[in-house]
Amino acid sequence: NNTTFFGDDLNLGEFNEPDGFPNFFGTSAAAPNAAAVAALLMQAGGDSMTPDLLADVMTSTATDIVGERAAVGWDPVTGAGLIDAQAAYDDLYERLGGDVIAGDLKPKVLSGKSSSGSTLWLLLLTPALVLLRQRKRKRA
Repeated sequence: NNTTFFGDDLNLGEFNEPDGFPNFFGTSAAAPNAAAVAALLMQAGGDSMTPDLLADVMTSTATDIVGERAAVGWDPVTGAGLIDAQAAYDDLYERLGGDVIAGDLKPKVLSGKSSSGSTLWLLLLTPALVLLRQRKRKRA
């Protein structure tokens, strides 16, 4: 969770870590990772992907975090847990019967209503190729 991007760790702060690197964790670090995994899954799922399927695949395959402030299962501190991109891809692969695609490089908008009624959308301006698909082929 250390990075050189933000400069020196001059203020020891509440964690008292004088390692010279500022810490980078929490939602600031989780959001870009979650977006990247979502983009890969959307591309892999192609036209079969829905907002509910995307949310279910990502949350059901996450590694639960438990501890002093985190309960077993979903909780407001750690959500569903740590995203596991490979497990999410493998789950999607199984759910779609192996029918996942590498997709094209056209922009794609995924929109719809979740089961709770919230409007969900995600715009992919430059979808990444599904590198996980290549790993799946090599393992088979």
